[in-house]
Amino acid sequence: MFNSIYSRGVFLVASFAAAVSAQDSTMLSKLMHRSSASLSFIQSRPQGAFRQNVGLAYGASGGYLFRLDAVGAWSIRADVGVVSYGAESREGALSNTVGDHIRFEVKTNHFIIPTSVGPRVMRPTGICGHT
Repeated sequence: MFNSIYSRGVFLVASFAAAVSAQDSTMLSKLMHRSSASLSFIQSRPQGAFRQNVGLAYGASGGYLFRLDAVGAWSIRADVGVVSYGAESREGALSNTVGDHIRFEVKTNHFIIPTSVGPRVMRPTGICGHT
């Protein structure tokens, strides 16, 4: 049913969203007030020597931000993504001495998984509705 990494990711996000929406408490409300999340589709454009062997690549990226104070001057952010940039398949004989009686096939998928975790500091200005 979930034979690709993209369908597994969509299922995971949908399951989490359904579980969160089913909750109704003040603690969850405060958590949601200080949290924000993002999901985006990304395109990778290889540079240099890598560009000669790989074309454009596509994937998805998600991020989560938790504000440590009410206005969001101090926050912690985490991002993760996955980009698929190709696949290859190879067939061959297991041994030259037995001939082609035992054959194999190797399939390889290539992914780049960018990740980051760290602080975010900003200077809030303007009207702030959070207290």
